Amino acid sequence: MGTAKLLSFTLANYRSFYAPQTIDLTDRNGAPRSLTVIYGPNSSGKSNTASAMQDFRSCILNSSSANWRLPYMPFMLRSGAADKPTSFDVTFSLDGRKYRYAFSFLADRVVEETLRASSPKSGRMNLVFRRGEHGIESKSASKYGFGRAIEEKTRPETLLITKAREDNNSYSAAVFSLVGSMPTMLDRGVDAKPQFVEMLKSNEDLRAKILDLLKNCDFSIRDIAIETKPIPEELVSSLPLPQEVRSALAEHGGTSFSTLHAIRDDELSIVGLGAMDFWTQESNGTRKFFEMAVPIVSALERGDTLYLDEYGAYLHPMLAKTLVSLFKSGANKTGASLIVNTQSTSLMGGVADRDDIVLVEKDAFEESHITPLKSRGARTNEPLESRYLRGYYGAVPRVRDR
Repeated sequence: MGTAKLLSFTLANYRSFYAPQTIDLTDRNGAPRSLTVIYGPNSSGKSNTASAMQDFRSCILNSSSANWRLPYMPFMLRSGAADKPTSFDVTFSLDGRKYRYAFSFLADRVVEETLRASSPKSGRMNLVFRRGEHGIESKSASKYGFGRAIEEKTRPETLLITKAREDNNSYSAAVFSLVGSMPTMLDRGVDAKPQFVEMLKSNEDLRAKILDLLKNCDFSIRDIAIETKPIPEELVSSLPLPQEVRSALAEHGGTSFSTLHAIRDDELSIVGLGAMDFWTQESNGTRKFFEMAVPIVSALERGDTLYLDEYGAYLHPMLAKTLVSLFKSGANKTGASLIVNTQSTSLMGGVADRDDIVLVEKDAFEESHITPLKSRGARTNEPLESRYLRGYYGAVPRVRDR
């Protein structure tokens, strides 16, 4: 099985979004686009698109778990919205076939779930199954492994596609291939310990590529050191955590992460390497670079569709542009795709062209809307950054003079 490619993502009645809004991730030929850059004012809803993709993935991966709770967060500023379902709807391609998978849910149950797949011969989108409030509603469902037997094993808050994975259903495997190829990295601030440490810890080839990238980007880091160290028993015992968590900490220990820098003598010759604790001694900019660069290099290796939330914070504009440009260069040999939401307008024109840019903004009723830049009349050869900052395309803060 190849790598699934996300083609579009639609959300409705979720956080600041009420009416259905779609992020189209294809180029003018319908092929997956290598770069999508989302701009908009603060509090416009950009990060809510990242949260939606993460919740979409979480629903599919975890909905059969015993303690699962659906991530129901409807639009709160419209009367009646809290009684309507949240909806996610995606199209994706895999091994020459196109799929469309959608589901809607309230706080306590899935109210609708539908999967369609293209015919290998005609390309027509055929219904695989449709599930409604009263169960399976399509005659085709049993033929494709979504019949009465699996329905009876599926709880109201569980997706059929999740449950079918337990039976190695091929259509479920296609959807799981999609969620496995679309990691979403939410911004959690510079003091959080993000996922990249575990990624580096388990992949020596990735570590080598990151070190090479650091050299090319003029960092003075010579190497990195990741070690697992035991946690003192008295410290583990004092933590206000469940016993099973304390036992896991005692068994697996903690992870130290250091960067190695050159130590020089009075003649400035290198005489050794000194370790700096990554979390307390490196700058916010260096920490943020790792947080962005590691998943980017990993995505380029795997051919993933990666979403980075609040991209560019604490990064010099040249570094921000360098990392993004990898997806539109010869370094992208796997067809990887990058989605970023950002305030870094230096990406406009120099790296992201008109067709790569999406705008998110709220209307007068505080509802978020998604609009491709090309729909705002932008031409391919005009200075996008300066015209955007002057408000020609909208999606900028409305600042009133006092």
